[in-house]
Parts: sequence; C-alpha cells; structure tokens
Amino acid sequence: MKTTIQFLAFCLVLTTASMTWAQGAPPWMPPPPAPVILSEIASPITEVRADDESEIKLRKFGLGVEVRQNIVPEFFLNLFMRAAHEVATPAYSAKFIYRTKTTDVIIKGSYWDIKAPNGNWMGIGHDWEDMEYTEFENFKFVWGQINVVWNQPLITGLYFIYGGGIGAGAVMGDIWTTPAYNCTADNWRDATTNPISGCWHSPLDPEREKEDIPRVMAALEATFGLRYDLFSNVSFKLETGLFLPGFWQVSGSVEILF
Repeated sequence: MKTTIQFLAFCLVLTTASMTWAQGAPPWMPPPPAPVILSEIASPITEVRADDESEIKLRKFGLGVEVRQNIVPEFFLNLFMRAAHEVATPAYSAKFIYRTKTTDVIIKGSYWDIKAPNGNWMGIGHDWEDMEYTEFENFKFVWGQINVVWNQPLITGLYFIYGGGIGAGAVMGDIWTTPAYNCTADNWRDATTNPISGCWHSPLDPEREKEDIPRVMAALEATFGLRYDLFSNVSFKLETGLFLPGFWQVSGSVEILF
C-alpha cells in the first residue's frame, strides 16, 4: 500500500511538471529571445550594392565626333603682322568621353586643313619694300588634347557647359616666300605677276625660298555652350570660344555613351 501511494505521488509530480512545461519554461530556465522580424533588419550589402549601381549610372564612357570652324580674323593677325589675311576654315575631331554627373573629361584628336590664302604677307616692324608673296603648301595642323567640361543643368535634358583644354600637335606642309615689289599701303592686297601695275612678284624669282617654321605647336582652348541630351546616351553639343593656334572657334558635336 505504501509503495502504491509513493507511485501515485511520483505520477502526480510528473503530471504537474508536464503541465508547467506545456504552459511555459521552468522558472529556473532563462526566457527565450524575442522573435526577430526579418523586414526590420537592414541589409548593408543590399544598400551598398544599390549605391554602387547608382554611381555606375552616373559614370559613363562614350565616343563622339566634332565639326568646328576655326576663325583667325585679320585684326588679330595685325597684332603680329603688318599685312595679313583672314583665315576661316573647318576642322574635325574624334573624341573619347568619360562623363560623371557634373563633369566631362574628353580626349580628342583633331585635324585642321588651315588653307591660309596665298598672297602678300609681311611681319610687323617691316617697311613696304620688305613685302613677300607667300604661298601655303598643304598647310595643316594635327593635334591631340585633353579637355575638362563642367555641366550645369538648366532644365531636363539641357545643360550649360563650360571648360577648357590643353594639348599639342604637329604643323604639316610648307611655306614659300617670294619678294614682292612696288608695294604700298594702298596696293599690297593686289598681288600680281604683272610688273607694270600693283604689288607684283615673279614666280621665277631666284630668291623664292622655303621658310623655316615650327613643326610642333601647343593647343589651348576655352569654351562655353549648350548640351542637349536627346536620349540618356545620345548628346548634342554646341560650343564657342577661344582657340590657339587661331583665335575663335564655333563647333557642333554628337556624343554616344555606352
């Protein structure tokens, strides 16, 4: 009988313990941790990748072509020459572009067929009897330069742009000079081979000679203008500004980004 009572007491203890465990943890065990809500956990990896992607969208590479008109007015040449003629001829460029949100870094190669007019030219500080008939033979300038251009947004897709560049290039071709005679301040523009009238020269003159010219020259540029993005990866630019060697330039270009 005693054994039966002890067995019943043991079963009662187990039953009570089981009910306690079913309702909660034993009092001597620490409470379980609070549940974790995954949506509240920040994902630094995801956020960093999103930032990286946005940066990539703001950094693009591209290619472009440019057509420009280089203008060297006579009044500018008169700073160095007593007799000179205006030069206004086109040049062409191919461009490699690196674009960020606010800046373009451009590397370009350019070709300028100068086509300076043959005629009577004379440096400053000379008298009229020193006039020379000057011929430009395949006179060209080929150069490369790097430009930095800043983009200031005006409205959606339209930017005010400004910047500058520096480079160097090779002068190609030759310059030939022949003495000219009977030249005055009134007739020096009338280059002729007729010795009876005008400022004349002879193509057979033994004093005709090829001039020494610098074969390497620096290129400097400072421009401003507008950029219009037709699409996210296609831009048109219209620019104007100073250009040396030369004086002024007006250019238009198309750029395709990838």
